[in-house]
Amino acid sequence: MESTLALALVGGGLTLVVGVCTALLMRRRARLRRRPRVVEAPNSHYQSRGVQNLVDQERWEGIRIDRLHEINAEEVRALLARIRENGVRGLSPSDRAFLDRMVTAVGTVGPEKPPRAEFGLAPGPVNPPPQPG
Repeated sequence: MESTLALALVGGGLTLVVGVCTALLMRRRARLRRRPRVVEAPNSHYQSRGVQNLVDQERWEGIRIDRLHEINAEEVRALLARIRENGVRGLSPSDRAFLDRMVTAVGTVGPEKPPRAEFGLAPGPVNPPPQPG
């Protein structure tokens, strides 16, 4: 008799736990259904590595080498030659940082950073917008 009572209590407790979990899941699904959907334009916050490499290469090609010190000018020429041979992917992170510092130091012939619209991307931040909580 005691084992039957214990089994009934365990079964009742298990039923209660399953019922509470089911209720919580149903409540969460209902809340998610009520939240409005946010639809973004394609690539509105993402710039692929290939596009970023093109933007970087164009900016680095415009470095005003005539305004650089001889040593830095030689290094910039060597790196630009490597870019023309192997592409931007052949540069190390330190090489990219060096070229970016040279752009900041002396500027470029054209705009420092071409508008993103030239590549068919909407202007705006590179990071995705924060999702409403």
